[in-house]
Amino acid sequence: MSTNSDSGGFSKLPGRPKKNIWSHFQEFNRHKGHSGAQCNYCSWNRQRGKPNEMLDHIINNCPNVPYSTRLDFVQEAKELVEIDDNNDNNNNNKKRKSNVVVQSYINNHFQSSVIEESKKKLINKSLVKCFTCCGIPFAVVQHPFFVDFVKTLCPGYDPPSRTTLSTTLLNKEAGDIVISIENKLKNAKNLTLGLDGWTSPLGHSFYAFIIITETRSEIVYSLKDLSAEKHTAEFISKEIKFILEKVGVNKFAAVVSDAAATMVAAKRLVHQIYPSVYPIRCIAHHVHLISSDICKMDWTKSTLKKCNQIVKYFKLSHQAGANLRKEMKSCSLVGGGLRTYVITRWTTAWDCTTSILRLENCLKNVSTYLFYINNIQIQCINF
Repeated sequence: MSTNSDSGGFSKLPGRPKKNIWSHFQEFNRHKGHSGAQCNYCSWNRQRGKPNEMLDHIINNCPNVPYSTRLDFVQEAKELVEIDDNNDNNNNNKKRKSNVVVQSYINNHFQSSVIEESKKKLINKSLVKCFTCCGIPFAVVQHPFFVDFVKTLCPGYDPPSRTTLSTTLLNKEAGDIVISIENKLKNAKNLTLGLDGWTSPLGHSFYAFIIITETRSEIVYSLKDLSAEKHTAEFISKEIKFILEKVGVNKFAAVVSDAAATMVAAKRLVHQIYPSVYPIRCIAHHVHLISSDICKMDWTKSTLKKCNQIVKYFKLSHQAGANLRKEMKSCSLVGGGLRTYVITRWTTAWDCTTSILRLENCLKNVSTYLFYINNIQIQCINF
């Protein structure tokens, strides 16, 4: 940034030139060489603008940025990775030229200390996926034990820094995914938009919007934190319409969700505006409701209670549990041991009863020679 030089001829302020991403943000509260950033397309802002965070917002999060602008910055993220790769290669070449005498290590006789650029890109891509999908902290990439592990596998690969992994490489991978999704949906038809909301352990309200294709491929198109909003039917319908219009209303055939009153009303409002998009109920949610009602019946509750008593006894008694495992091993049973029924997880009713049936013969055999079963409740159960 430079000052007005007409009146007194102020010189240009020192510092690095601003990156292109700043042209899509407004500056405010400049102090000691740093300033806040306000997105030109939405309400997103930061008290201290960081180009990497701004680039990530434009590529992945901004709901109103023009499609062409998003693609331009996706391409820029790719070019940044290529520049970093070239700089790494140049630095390595300079190091080799500057050292007249190079100490030979025994590892050099087994694996090359230099890898091809294409292989390095594949490793970077896999590394980003591993850290992101497995929830591994980015700081681990610089941990000495992790670096030693990577060097053992591939001596020629130098792991990136935490900053490079969490910004440059992550933005590139996210950009590739955005382009892949856009290309997949470009000529798609008969799409289904599925949505659901939940509350995180920290009390945040998240909503996921998933697009299901004709071939039943599922695409997580959007994941939003809507904690600050009131989840009325009008608001949910507005979010649904935004996704439909962004992808193309004519490409969608239905919107599916659970049977919550707000969701049903929101789908009805969308159907009134776009009659070709039908509101559909989620069959999995209906199975859940039916199964929950079955589990509330007297004979079901009695059966599940007895099953849980058996499971609890063999899990708390180390001697009984050891004999049961020994019997399972002698019978060569597969599929695991006893499972506990949890009232808040209706699928565990199936897991619990199925595990009892699977181990029926083992339980009978154990009960015949375990004279120390002194639990009255267990003695009353006929195996």
